[in-house]
Amino acid sequence: MGVALWVAVREGQQRDAERRDAEAAQARLVLPHHVQSGSEVILKILNHSESPLLDVELRSVSLVDQRTNQRMIATRVTVHYFGGSSTTLIEFPAPVTLVLLDEVMCIAEGWAPEGTTAVDNAWEPAGGWDEAELDCVFRFTDATGLRWERWNRQLPKRIIEEQPA
Repeated sequence: MGVALWVAVREGQQRDAERRDAEAAQARLVLPHHVQSGSEVILKILNHSESPLLDVELRSVSLVDQRTNQRMIATRVTVHYFGGSSTTLIEFPAPVTLVLLDEVMCIAEGWAPEGTTAVDNAWEPAGGWDEAELDCVFRFTDATGLRWERWNRQLPKRIIEEQPA
């Protein structure tokens, strides 16, 4: 009896793990890509899946100076939508919402030291722009309606919003 119960529990855990893996299949195909062009910081969010994403929210963009560990937060991001070829300027922390078929390009600017809102237009990373590490957080809804969050290139995490009581 005990062995049968153990086998049933083990099989249930395996099915749950397989289901969670299948749920994350599209989310794993959505990746950020950092392109540096002089002082222009470009973030591309690439959807390598065959299905569109809904409600993509760019939550934050920051640069970390690798020599000083100073974190600078982008206060403005210009979003270039491909396909519709429109451009939108967003001010953080307000997220931008869009539908992503394949790619969106975001140009970050207006850097402020973490914890402040004072933009430092003269700021440059001590090691140069090419050595700065881009940090970004974005959320999206996949084709099945599941909500995900990605921190840089880490594995996506499922977002389960709490329902009001």
